[in-house]
Amino acid sequence: MPVLKMLSRQNLSFGHTLDYITRDTAGGLSKPVLHNLRSPYTHKEGIVDEFLSNEAYRKVTSGRVYYYHSILSLGEGDKEHVTPEMMQEIAKKYLQLRGDIIAVAVPHFDTNSPHIHVLESGTRYRENKSSGLRKQELHQLKIEMEAFVKEQFPELEHSQVEHGKGKAYLREPEFQLQKRTGTSERKQLKTLVHEAYGTATSKQDFLDKLLDQGYIHYERNADGVPTGVISESGRKYRFTSLGLAPENIQLLINPQERSQEDQLLKQLRLIRQNTNPKNLER
Repeated sequence: MPVLKMLSRQNLSFGHTLDYITRDTAGGLSKPVLHNLRSPYTHKEGIVDEFLSNEAYRKVTSGRVYYYHSILSLGEGDKEHVTPEMMQEIAKKYLQLRGDIIAVAVPHFDTNSPHIHVLESGTRYRENKSSGLRKQELHQLKIEMEAFVKEQFPELEHSQVEHGKGKAYLREPEFQLQKRTGTSERKQLKTLVHEAYGTATSKQDFLDKLLDQGYIHYERNADGVPTGVISESGRKYRFTSLGLAPENIQLLINPQERSQEDQLLKQLRLIRQNTNPKNLER
């Protein structure tokens, strides 16, 4: 199966994530797959409004997850075998298994590992219920995706994984990198992180610079502070291990970012006040 990472987000930056996963430089060879959305994929404002309206079904609380940014990555050895049609089918199966959520899935072909970015609602479709998965539910999702890929696309042999056998030592891609260049991924990433931090004009700009290099941030606490980044291989690196304190990242937040977040929160509260979700037609 593809390597699956589900990253929770405790902010309302649906639009920014949507812009990123649908960007032109992502090697877009197939259209986004929409799930429980009425707006066309070309109408981003409409999609963001639908995400906001869906979140209004759940009470606004501190530290809640507003959405998930998930990534399904295939093995590098499968790049020459995978097609846009295959990626569409894999995305559709994933969304089918995720069930009653709203989501946008976009296949990307701009790296050595073809992958699918998924913007998923943090609230189930028009329900006052979180869309998060328990550990066992996530494990079952991975097993079912693996079975689907094996059955439908047996030629993608490099995208099969064994469950529960991760190891803490240096992985093969990092070993080969160190063998060729004498520099481990961690050392290169540390340099990249500090260069990005030194030139960033905002917190989001800093995270975008890392994203452009294939590193997506993850959050471990309910405060929305970035904990670290995940590489394409699925390896996690804490910012503290790279010499950067998370609180220093928060210092990059500029007034415009705070204003945008405040406006979205206000909009979300107004939707809750002015709309009774139980009276909406599904």
